[in-house]
Amino acid sequence: MICYIDSSAVLRTLFGDKDSFDSWKQIQEGISSYLLVVECHRVIDRYRLEQKISDQELSELKKNLTQFLKVLKLFSLDERVLKRAAGSFPTVIGTLDAVHLSTALFWQEENLTRKLVILTHDQQLITAASAVGIEAV
Repeated sequence: MICYIDSSAVLRTLFGDKDSFDSWKQIQEGISSYLLVVECHRVIDRYRLEQKISDQELSELKKNLTQFLKVLKLFSLDERVLKRAAGSFPTVIGTLDAVHLSTALFWQEENLTRKLVILTHDQQLITAASAVGIEAV
């Protein structure tokens, strides 16, 4: 399975959420946007500042995130992606999810013979992805 991975999936796994995706080994190729890096670091730092995690937990989370990012192919937030994200979508979608979906759409356009699945816990992103023809789990 080739997956575009949204930060919600990564964060739930990093924080050990009971609803986190549990079939990471099924993913043959993981791709995402550098936006995932920003979002994950912001959440971890916010939890630290809100004293929701200890220094030890911070260290473990950062280490695990770094390891996870090493196996992903990350795409830049270039002008093309941002212009697409600023455009219209067939369903309601937030700004950051629009950036993720736009990145996934460009990957899909460049890899027509390969099926992409979006891995997310965000219902709006699932709905929007389905509306543009990309399966989301």
